Amino acid sequence: FEGPGQGGALHERKLHFRPDWEKVVTPVVDFALKRGEVDPRRLALMGNSMGGYLAPRAAAFEHRLAAVIANPGCYDLYGDHALSSKIWAAFERDPARTNQELKKRMKRDVGFQWWIQNGMFTFGVKTPLQFMERWRAYTLKGLARRIKCPTLVVVSEGDHFFSVAAQQRLYDKLRCPKTLLRFTRQDFAPFHCQMGAKMKGNQRILDWLDETLARRGPVSRS
Repeated sequence: FEGPGQGGALHERKLHFRPDWEKVVTPVVDFALKRGEVDPRRLALMGNSMGGYLAPRAAAFEHRLAAVIANPGCYDLYGDHALSSKIWAAFERDPARTNQELKKRMKRDVGFQWWIQNGMFTFGVKTPLQFMERWRAYTLKGLARRIKCPTLVVVSEGDHFFSVAAQQRLYDKLRCPKTLLRFTRQDFAPFHCQMGAKMKGNQRILDWLDETLARRGPVSRS
């Protein structure tokens, strides 16, 4: 489904990203549980890219989920993200200078420019600094331990947004049943969300999901 900041929810309804993703997922769970073909014991939530934060955040509050997948593991988008952590560490004591430096970097780095402009659009703000200030709210500090369902944390060695240590930080903070799935260069799927080798990535991720949900017993439908 598309939530705030994504797809049609953004373009057609003008709904922007929000950090409290449980407010998005709980209505989806309510809707799913009203459908006869849905087994209430097998509701799983998978988040890709920024969803590596959004899905675990929802699971910290929505405990009807049977499993959650974070691909990649995202514990603190503000502090762990390769782009935000570098620029903010240098200038956070001087907001005016921060905004100026952000704009300078956007002119010389097309990838950074896309990230900031896309962030401003999807977050519904007008300046790079406003985006960075909103971005800092996307953290699982103090919340990861509230997740109860089995959780798969995906780590990709070649991810250009998050270091291996940053991706694994979510796994280290969890107190629920948890699995760490690591993609290396030998897997031919080491990049962000296994880009270029999605079949390989999906095979291993969905195998984990099958095995995890199978432990819940025979399929039940109303």
